[in-house]
Amino acid sequence: MSTIRDINSLAVLIYKGDTPNYRCALPPNGTLNETIPWRITEEGNLEYDKCSMYLNLSVDNTTVPCQYGYWYDPESGYESTLTTEVFTLLFISI
Repeated sequence: MSTIRDINSLAVLIYKGDTPNYRCALPPNGTLNETIPWRITEEGNLEYDKCSMYLNLSVDNTTVPCQYGYWYDPESGYESTLTTEVFTLLFISI
């Protein structure tokens, strides 16, 4: 019986430990393309930077670490994971 419980615990940890797609959260009145650096991948997909944002794109293209926390893609199928919770705790403690 404990083996089944251990397997279930492991399955929950694997599921909850996955990292959903994420990027910096936008500032109030910020727009995605003017706030988050992006690139076109080799596959032709648009990919936003995960951990930096423009400081003031109207002045120059200087980037800084995320200033407003993180946005997690609801399409990833997760409400919360170990990753989202740890990022949230780290951001709040900074």
